[in-house]
Amino acid sequence: ERTTTVVDLNRELERRGIPAVVRTPTGEVVTSEPEVRPFDQLPPGTAPRGEGDRFTTVTFEDGTSIDVYVSRASTEATLNRVLLLELVGSGIAVMLAVALLGRAAKVIARPLDRMTQTANDIAMGDRSRRLHPSDPTTEIGRMAVTFDHMVDALDAAVTEAEAAEVRSRRFLADAAHQLRTPLAGLRASAETLLTRPDGPDRDRLASNIARESARLTRLVASLLRVARLDRGEPLDLQPVDLAALIADEVERQRALAPGLHFDEVRDGSVAGGPRVSCDPNAVRDAVANLLDNARRFAHTTITVTLAADADDVEVRVGDDGPGFGDDPEVIFDRFVTTDGAGSGLGLPIARGIARQHGGDVVAVPPATMVLRLPVSAGAR
Repeated sequence: ERTTTVVDLNRELERRGIPAVVRTPTGEVVTSEPEVRPFDQLPPGTAPRGEGDRFTTVTFEDGTSIDVYVSRASTEATLNRVLLLELVGSGIAVMLAVALLGRAAKVIARPLDRMTQTANDIAMGDRSRRLHPSDPTTEIGRMAVTFDHMVDALDAAVTEAEAAEVRSRRFLADAAHQLRTPLAGLRASAETLLTRPDGPDRDRLASNIARESARLTRLVASLLRVARLDRGEPLDLQPVDLAALIADEVERQRALAPGLHFDEVRDGSVAGGPRVSCDPNAVRDAVANLLDNARRFAHTTITVTLAADADDVEVRVGDDGPGFGDDPEVIFDRFVTTDGAGSGLGLPIARGIARQHGGDVVAVPPATMVLRLPVSAGAR
């Protein structure tokens, strides 16, 4: 009966497909052979089937024991297949990642390539090229905006340098032309005086030499003043009584033009004489140039008005001459003369001096020049 029970147990194990070794209490071995083995199980045996097999022993009270076997081979095979799939999948993922990263790198680097190309075009002379980013909020966009601003500043600097070069060449040409006339007069008079030292024209030739020498001296002094203004030499700032300075220059003009009437007017706010922080020699030159200009055009009267407030001082020089015409700014161009006299540098020098102090010189129609100076040039 016990043997029958063991056989039935073995059959039940076999029917269920469980590999096992059944031992009776007497030591008789009955091996379970499953009818249908799962794909992940190995055939059972009567002894351990290898390093990949594991078994457990169950012992009953009557001495019957069962060794139930489980194989790791199927698990290891499954793990190997999973590992292989993971390796293949990882390789494919890496290749896809490399391809995607390469594409992304090209997309990301495209603005930098465009920036490089634009920089090369600008270096070749095309200063009109700009990036104009579509999204200036990104890092690349902000870089592109900064690049455009830098190129704009560079373009403005180059344009200003080119304009300055043109002005310098024109200034040199005009200066050479202005110097040529008195030099030619000096040479002609000197040569004539040398060939006929005792002739009747001796006094006239000597007078011409003196007159042309004075004209040449004034012109050279004006050119030097223009050069210093362009170079931006520092000012020798001092507290100056502007009313006294203007009075001195008006007296000098009276001596040069005794037929003109000079009318000095002071605003009530400057009754005591305003003290201005300025370079006295430079401001004296500016006032003298304005008075010289008025003296050349005035018919009978020149009016000099001094006014001041808390911040600025104004010197107005007017005359009863023909006026400035339709475009007053033209008279501030260098070497521009409307009467054929002078060098055409007086008014540009006066404006340059005023602007160097932080002020300005403007023409107010019909015939008034206004010199504005800050009370404290250092503060400006």
